[in-house]
Amino acid sequence: MIEILLAGGLVALIAGLATIVRAEDDPKTPWDKEHLKTHLKTFFFAAVAAGLASWLMGYDPARPDGFIALLGVAYVGYAFVRGLVAGKE
Repeated sequence: MIEILLAGGLVALIAGLATIVRAEDDPKTPWDKEHLKTHLKTFFFAAVAAGLASWLMGYDPARPDGFIALLGVAYVGYAFVRGLVAGKE
């Protein structure tokens, strides 16, 4: 049970880091109330992408190589999810 909670917490951390990097990337998205929906959408898709990659591809977020791989997957977020759905058709 503790492993599942740890993995979920690490996926949330990865999604948070990916959201920060995406917001600070060029073009920079300001951290204000007007752009809150954009940041929440980015966090959601980053968490979904990292969770799916962890589950489907067997990446372990507790290992350094899995953490970095999931961070890369979370950075592309929505594109990864769309790619999975398109690959199933």
